[in-house]
Amino acid sequence: MAGDGIAPPSYTLNPLALAIAEFATPGVRLELAAANLGVVKRDWDVKAESATADGNQRYVGLVGTDRSWAIESSTPALTASQLELAIDCGRKIVNRGPWDVRDKAEAVAILMDWMSSFQANINPAAVKAMLALRDLRFAQPEGQAAWKGVANLDDKLYGLALGYFRHRLAGGPFHWHEAIPTGHSTESLEAVARAVIGEM
Repeated sequence: MAGDGIAPPSYTLNPLALAIAEFATPGVRLELAAANLGVVKRDWDVKAESATADGNQRYVGLVGTDRSWAIESSTPALTASQLELAIDCGRKIVNRGPWDVRDKAEAVAILMDWMSSFQANINPAAVKAMLALRDLRFAQPEGQAAWKGVANLDDKLYGLALGYFRHRLAGGPFHWHEAIPTGHSTESLEAVARAVIGEM
């Protein structure tokens, strides 16, 4: 993928994952790797100031008889629980949920990670209009049918999955660098988060 980092990666990665799944027959040794090129300019050169190893990943392992992938090694080095947690965050965008949270404090933290990220590319007003916390799960507001009228839903929800990833794996082996401000104050984002979750 190339670009400014704000296009939903699912547009590229979902078809790629399906193609790999077709290829990954039992006995195949599968290796997947990704490199963060930073921000790519229109002439396909990388902006030097954006060059980073954050996001570089590699996973290697054998495909079993049941077509499950037994990952033997990874870069960065991960525990099984960290890997499962990262995969669970990815499943949320592929399956469009469930967007469950442990408590309201986690809901606020996830929303703040989402809205304060340049890569998530979200207008906080859209978050306020499309989400409400109900029974510790992000969903459409009461009386609104399945995000009716929300244009380019995947453009928005992949950023919510990013919020889960950054919150639940904070301080772990994955690293990211936010150098570009979103233009929204912390106070304004907190106000949106309070409107989404309701009473604490």
